[in-house]
Amino acid sequence: MLYGDNKLYERALESHIRHGEQWGYPTYIKRQNEYCGYWNKPTFMIQQVAQELAKPESRRAEWLMWVDADSIILNPNIPAHIFLPPREFSHINVVAARDIQGLNTGVFFVRVHPWTISMFVDGMAFPLCNPKVELGNDADQAAMARTIEKSSGGPDGYGFKRGIVYLPRSMFNAYELPGYMRDGRTDVLRNFTGFVEPHAYEGKQGDFLVHLPGLFGDREPLMSDWLDLVENRQGDWALPLEQTTYVQDTQAFWKLYGEAVATIKEALNREAVDKDMRNAVGQLRDALSEEADDSNRIVECMADLKELLHQATFVDE
Repeated sequence: MLYGDNKLYERALESHIRHGEQWGYPTYIKRQNEYCGYWNKPTFMIQQVAQELAKPESRRAEWLMWVDADSIILNPNIPAHIFLPPREFSHINVVAARDIQGLNTGVFFVRVHPWTISMFVDGMAFPLCNPKVELGNDADQAAMARTIEKSSGGPDGYGFKRGIVYLPRSMFNAYELPGYMRDGRTDVLRNFTGFVEPHAYEGKQGDFLVHLPGLFGDREPLMSDWLDLVENRQGDWALPLEQTTYVQDTQAFWKLYGEAVATIKEALNREAVDKDMRNAVGQLRDALSEEADDSNRIVECMADLKELLHQATFVDE
């Protein structure tokens, strides 16, 4: 989504277009301002999902990836589809990342499905249904965050909560951090060959993307550095997929997620499910929906449920 003439954003979008051409992903850019304010993004996404659903299934995209214009593809050797869930997790319709404020909608994936349209429509209706709730400067993001927390309503009566999963943000939405967050940190890239500005990137050489949200006056010089890199010295940064950890990291993520889902199914298939086990199932479900990017939390909740399953098995015997 880009209105007017902004050369930096145009160059950033070109990095996405080149990446799409390399992997066979078409790119759609919203350039017509429909004056819907914050709601231009969800309106555009509804249009794109509906257009895909109108196609024969054999010609239909399965997923769409939204990227803000202040994001840049750094390593085009990483396919975007590597972050998507395996087919057995058909209940997942949104793949996103979060920060200290919660959901970030600068870079995220949605499944082409009527569920997705319902989710966006529900989010757009949020301020009408909740006029006293202050959504702040990023109203569309805040409304979507509240919508995906719902565990009732929606197209199937269960809300939207079970349809989202958070991957670690560093995988596909790594931030360039603002200046006040740079000092004292050791987990960020401070300098790189040829950079003019001191940087604070959450990732490392070979990573997929940089997103520069909320940097205000710092954004232009920092974007210029990154764009000069990808346009003129991409070989200094980009690594082949097999020389990165993306395959291992995504496989490990979905393996743990699948183990957690299997543990929930095992519990619910028991003839007798007591209050403690129901609570443990609920905690693990909530963790999968709200903090799957925290593997320690998933392991902890899963261990609690497995312990109850073990105790129940011991009693049965």
